[in-house]
Amino acid sequence: MPTFSKPWHLIDGDPLDYVVSKNLHRRHTLANFGAIALVTRIGLTRHQVRSHVDGRGQPLEELAIEVKATDKRSARYIEQYGRRCWEADILPAWVIEQTLDLEIRSWLGRKLWDRRDAEIERARALL
Repeated sequence: MPTFSKPWHLIDGDPLDYVVSKNLHRRHTLANFGAIALVTRIGLTRHQVRSHVDGRGQPLEELAIEVKATDKRSARYIEQYGRRCWEADILPAWVIEQTLDLEIRSWLGRKLWDRRDAEIERARALL
C-alpha cells in the first residue's frame, strides 16, 4: 500500500517558479518511493502579495522586480501575469507560519490539532 504525504512548497513568483509549481502539481505519484503526494503551494501567491506588507510596512506588491526578458519562459508568464514578479523572501515569516498552521489544521482536524498544541506546550515547559 502506498504511503500518502502532503508536502508544502514555498517558491518565488517568477516565470521559472510558476513552471515548477505546475509540474509539481502534475506529479502526484512518486512511484520510485511508493508514495502518493499532494503538493500544495503555500507561497508566494498573488493573494499574499496583494494582502500583506513587509516588516517596514511597505506593501509586498510594491516590492516587485522586472521579469527577465531573456528567460524563455517570460513571454508566457508576462501574457498571464504581467511584467512584474516577486522573490519569496519578501514574505514575512508570520505569514508563512500562519499559512502552514491553517494547512496543517485543515489536514489534521480539530482534535488532532488540539493534541498537537498540547504537545508543543509540554515541550516548551521543558525548556
